[in-house]
Amino acid sequence: MLNKLSILSVVTIASITINQGLAYAGFGDGGSTGWNAVSSNSWESCANKALEKMTTFVNNGDVQFVPGWKSRFKIGNTVILNVLCSPDGNYVTVSVFCINDCSSRTIGLRKRIDGAMNW
Repeated sequence: MLNKLSILSVVTIASITINQGLAYAGFGDGGSTGWNAVSSNSWESCANKALEKMTTFVNNGDVQFVPGWKSRFKIGNTVILNVLCSPDGNYVTVSVFCINDCSSRTIGLRKRIDGAMNW
């Protein structure tokens, strides 16, 4: 099930990127935090807690909200972060997609986000 969710996430990001006119840009592998076990009891509570954690990074100026999405964040116009909870809310992951190559700053931020996605 988690594999299907990951594939769906990648397909969604790729289609959005293509629709934004970036069809010819390369992708850098920003990786993901991996699936972290969390103490949420539902998808909704997991999503709310993940949003709370990511809002800290927004408030620090590390990332920005993507308008219209509660689970998607960006760094400038070159990096998209996608937060995904498992259907039962027991696991959360943050995937990082870079247009062209990911910077070491982005990889460092992903590691900090990984540390925050534990509750």
